[in-house]
Amino acid sequence: MSNQRTSRPKPPPPGNEEATATLNLGEFQNVDTLTLSEASLVLNALVAKRRNDRKNVNET
Repeated sequence: MSNQRTSRPKPPPPGNEEATATLNLGEFQNVDTLTLSEASLVLNALVAKRRNDRKNVNET
């Protein structure tokens, strides 16, 4: 059986983000992160908006 590729290679992400031993976040390098409460508020608002727009809640 041959080892032919079944899909194309993933293109590199735009920007200079990099996940190595030293994490490089590009333009977000020195930005404060969201707290758990803030992240929860953002996600809950997104789910509510999608429900109101009648879109599938599980879509990204």
